[in-house]
Amino acid sequence: MNDSSPAVQIRPFLPETVGRVLDKAGLWDSLEEIRFRINRPVQLICTYKECFLTESVISREMLNITFQKISGYSAYACREELKEGFITLPGGHRAGLCGRVYTDSEGCRQIRDITSMNIRVARQMPGCCRSVLNLLVENELFPDTMIISPPGFGKTTLLRDLIRHLSDGFGSFPGKRVSVVDERGELADVTREGESFYLGKRTDVLDRCPKAEGMLLMVRSMNPEIIAADEIGSREDIEAMKVIRNSGCSLLITVHGRDPEEVLEKPGLGPYLKDRPFRRYLVIKKKRGGERMTVVYDEKGRIL
Repeated sequence: MNDSSPAVQIRPFLPETVGRVLDKAGLWDSLEEIRFRINRPVQLICTYKECFLTESVISREMLNITFQKISGYSAYACREELKEGFITLPGGHRAGLCGRVYTDSEGCRQIRDITSMNIRVARQMPGCCRSVLNLLVENELFPDTMIISPPGFGKTTLLRDLIRHLSDGFGSFPGKRVSVVDERGELADVTREGESFYLGKRTDVLDRCPKAEGMLLMVRSMNPEIIAADEIGSREDIEAMKVIRNSGCSLLITVHGRDPEEVLEKPGLGPYLKDRPFRRYLVIKKKRGGERMTVVYDEKGRIL
């Protein structure tokens, strides 16, 4: 077992039988997701393949024990995350959940009777953005930039690396003050000891704050040059973006989608971008075999 692999951090939360299989198969370095479904074999999604562990069928008891582990044996303590359908684990890894949705006595949406769980591995890949950096900066300025990809293609990993480079500077580009709104706790993984992921020496992180509220707070309090956030899309997010783009700050955000054309068809976000497009769109594509590539578009939809 490679103890330096980020995926190893999730091992204490897994059923021991599953952990032993992963140890024996040597899959920790390439593991991207591990999926549990009641009465079905465990599914592993790795960089270059996916497989089912036919010898490891998940029982309700096994799934309940795993849920108790990831929730720290207190579902109530995780209720704010659970209403969004996930729990963030140490290291920025995220466990998505499916089951029966209900509303508790305080009007908060919750999930119980868990039937499925997907643990996604968070990774740092220093340097993964270098191939596109020179296509983004203009005269020591960073234009509004949107990262687009379907779920699971690595947009959060690319976002982390861009934040690091923009904060520390590279080549002739001077480092900028970057304010990060980390609503899900994935980008920096803030703990009492500090941040698990290095995001640059000029970066300030607001952890577990709703994006729209957090972005406006950062403008008022931290004097940023760049504001970064993951998975924009709500009406409140769009209204906050309008304010930020009129304040002199640049935006670096991610959105789910296959390409700029698909994003332009999203209700709310699409009409706004047609009226005021971003200067750069980074589209992550997955090649056959799992390798990723990033294509850069300008505001007119031209590939750079």
